[in-house]
Amino acid sequence: MNSNNLAILNRLKTQIKIVLCSGRSITAILPYIDVLKLNNNQYSIAFNGATIFQNSSLELLQSLTLSDQQLQTIYTFLISLKVPISVDISTLTDVFELSDFSPSNYQQISHNFLNFHKIEFDSISPNLNPTTLIITGDCSDINQVSQNIPSVLTNLFSVVNSRSDMVEFLPKQANKLMAAQNVVQADHNKLSNIIFLVITSRK
Repeated sequence: MNSNNLAILNRLKTQIKIVLCSGRSITAILPYIDVLKLNNNQYSIAFNGATIFQNSSLELLQSLTLSDQQLQTIYTFLISLKVPISVDISTLTDVFELSDFSPSNYQQISHNFLNFHKIEFDSISPNLNPTTLIITGDCSDINQVSQNIPSVLTNLFSVVNSRSDMVEFLPKQANKLMAAQNVVQADHNKLSNIIFLVITSRK
């Protein structure tokens, strides 16, 4: 973020509230909160709308997760594709790289803000309650995954093409717009008094 943009945002803060909105994790958003000095009683949206947290206390206003059965459903679909992809399962603080698939580079993509572990799918602890399942790979392979997702899965999950080399499965209710509406309601404010600043890292 350049100095001109930062100056404009600092000027805007005196008149309205700024809510950061991203597909990134909470810990990956925190540096932006610090730079913009948003460490007050405001909220930010993480994991593409699955998580809403209070900037200073990190208290969760919303935390949507995937169940064990939902993880099994996605895993079964991905294994059946036989496409050279990498699969990571992320909670709010940890990422589990599934050794059943190709080696993952998600740790580099996510800037190492989370704790990383390598594990077989069958060794995952019950009730892990992850926020998202992340698939990475060559753009052509990710496109093949996206094109073959059956309607039964799109009806069960929110499927987000975060980047051309990444697609994510999130809880069905995970949606940035719905999360923004929840922030407005929780803040007892008007939508016109809030700017939602989207943080992206598209490839």
